[in-house]
Order: sequence, then C-alpha cells, then structure tokens
Amino acid sequence: MNSVEGYLAQEKLSISSHDFSRPWGGFFVIDESLSDRFIQLYFPHLSASDLKIAGKLSPKILVVAPGQRLSWQYHHRRAEIWKLIAGVAGVVTSDTDAEGPLHQLTLGEIIQLKQGQRHRLIGLPEGWGVIAEIWRQRTAGRIDCILFLQERNCPACQSIKESCTVRCAPRASDSS
Repeated sequence: MNSVEGYLAQEKLSISSHDFSRPWGGFFVIDESLSDRFIQLYFPHLSASDLKIAGKLSPKILVVAPGQRLSWQYHHRRAEIWKLIAGVAGVVTSDTDAEGPLHQLTLGEIIQLKQGQRHRLIGLPEGWGVIAEIWRQRTAGRIDCILFLQERNCPACQSIKESCTVRCAPRASDSS
C-alpha cells in the first residue's frame, strides 16, 4: 500500500482517509476538493459538471488483493465509473441479481456502472489491482448501497450494516 500512497502523493492527490481492514484489500479516499484534479488524471473525457448532478463525487483509489472480491452490490442513488490504473482485476456485472460472466479489465480500461446495475470487483490471482473510482450521484441520501451477503459471519458486516441495506443471498454451497 505504501507504493500506492507514494504514487498518490507524487500526483498531488491528498488522502482524506483510508481503510485497509476489508477482506478484499482496501481504499484511499481522495480529498473531495481535488475532484477536478482526479478527473483530469483518470477520466479526462469527463468534467466535474458532467459528474456532479447531486451530492459528492467521492474520488477513491480501490486496491483489490489477488483472489479476493468485493461484495455483489448495487446503488439506488448513484452510478460509478472505474478505471484500472495498475495491476490486474476483473469485474462482474448484471442488470439482475444473478452474476454475469467475469470480464478481465485491461490496463487503462474504463467501465461505467449504471445506477441500479449489480457489480463486483474481483482481484485476479496474477496480482493486485488498483482502480480509480468516482461517483455520479443522482440524489443525496444516506442509504444507497444494497449488498448481497454470500459469506456468513463476515467480519465487515457490522460496519456495512451502518451504511448499506443488506440482502442475504444463498451461497453456491447451499442446497436450498
């Protein structure tokens, strides 16, 4: 994580917070006042006015560990835009609750996740993935994220339940 943190300092992107207690890796939250700089670096085809419909842009750098994955989730009030900026990673998306096929991202590839579209970032066995993420928030509001918990007794569940609605999904190993 130190190399990612050093890279962000070199790019003059101040970190307002970070969390690496997630089972899949973690993230750096970039100072919201630097959203324009973040967009210029990673999403130059967009402008802050294109993105900022309501609420904040919440620029982040996600760091996903090899063989790990984020929760299957979607958002009521926002769309997300991701760009693979280093390493390797994959993404699974769907317009329904059923997961679609894995798409391996190529370096520099941008993926736009629509409001309501189910998605999951996946770390590939070949190494760590570093992803720039920014929101396109439609309306303000606290509860936005719907998570499908497939792993029981997940240690991150308490903090997740504070900011997300949680729906239980059967695990592949469940018979019913």
